Amino acid sequence: MTPTFPKLAAVLLALLTTLASECVETRRYPADGGACGVVCPSARPQCDPTSMTCVECTANAHCGAAKPTCQTSTHTCIACTSNANCVGSALGSICNVATGACRACTGDGECAGVAGATVCREQTGQCVACTPDSEATTCGATSCSRTEFVCTAVARGSVGTCRHCQGDSECVAGDHCVPMTSGAVALGNYCLHDQVASGCGSTSMNTGFLPYSIPRQLVSADGVSVTSCTSRDTISCEAINALGNACVLASGSSAPDDACGSGTIHDGLCVDPTGLTPPQCGYACATNADCPASLNCNSAAPKFCE
Repeated sequence: MTPTFPKLAAVLLALLTTLASECVETRRYPADGGACGVVCPSARPQCDPTSMTCVECTANAHCGAAKPTCQTSTHTCIACTSNANCVGSALGSICNVATGACRACTGDGECAGVAGATVCREQTGQCVACTPDSEATTCGATSCSRTEFVCTAVARGSVGTCRHCQGDSECVAGDHCVPMTSGAVALGNYCLHDQVASGCGSTSMNTGFLPYSIPRQLVSADGVSVTSCTSRDTISCEAINALGNACVLASGSSAPDDACGSGTIHDGLCVDPTGLTPPQCGYACATNADCPASLNCNSAAPKFCE
């Protein structure tokens, strides 16, 4: 019996639908204009002219930043073919050639062939130029940066009390590199005296430690728990270091001056209580222990070391 037109149309429509569903990715040309003559799916958008098949890549230009290298044997994008491809990778500095993936280093030996970064920082799996533990060997007389892990120009044991530091080894003997704060405000890391058996600075003993009269339990830049002798938290190292420097006072006996202290907590003063020539930098004090041993905290407001 001859099929009716509606039935024939339905059969043809079903056939076309089947062909379309099976061949929707085989009727267009690939993204790179190659000769495969088929649609290449998004996961394999390039045509390999040798095998005439769709592949992920045929050149590095087809790969993204996370996996920038095209492995020609498999035509897949991989992270690395050598350690050089893993420089700066968050996954680590060593290339697993078998998988094409970067991984963490596990010891200095694996970093031996990495130019300029022969030390394994095992906390992150990165090959670096130095670590605090290796700085004596890798940096000679200078320190290793605790943030960039490269050798600095700062000689170990050269940074004086109340001066900026990156690591404990930079401080003079008897000091650690510890964080200073003013209330909740972080001021940075500074070398400060370790508390000795007789305590911190006071007007009756350890006067050489003044104005570092307040003991605080702190954790140093290198993770050492230490009792440090600090100044009152309203007094910055910048103000202590600027004490006595010449300053410019427009009028009156004192005025705030960030050139005389911290620009963060604005503790510096320019003072001229007795017609000094020129006026000098100072800071507000509460007691004589807030001042160096050679100075006293005056009794008249505003109180400052003189």
